Amino acid sequence: MMEMSKYIDDLVKRLPNLKKSQKINDIKQMIKDTPEGLTKKEIIQKLKWGGGILWTPYRRALLEDSNVYDICDSMPTYHWREDD
Repeated sequence: MMEMSKYIDDLVKRLPNLKKSQKINDIKQMIKDTPEGLTKKEIIQKLKWGGGILWTPYRRALLEDSNVYDICDSMPTYHWREDD
């Protein structure tokens, strides 16, 4: 059990810090520049990423920003919340 716990801790330490990632900043800017919003598929196409990218960490990092929100539909769309 302890060995497994150390292994998990080691894996977590290796995860990228996406909050400071330039790609997250690029994605946020793309969302901000697209008033109609962007789907995950559109974002991945614009970044020219392949199918091997894990989206979940990027989604979490995006939604931690109070200016980004998603509209859940058959294909979730990410939007930029303009300051009032």
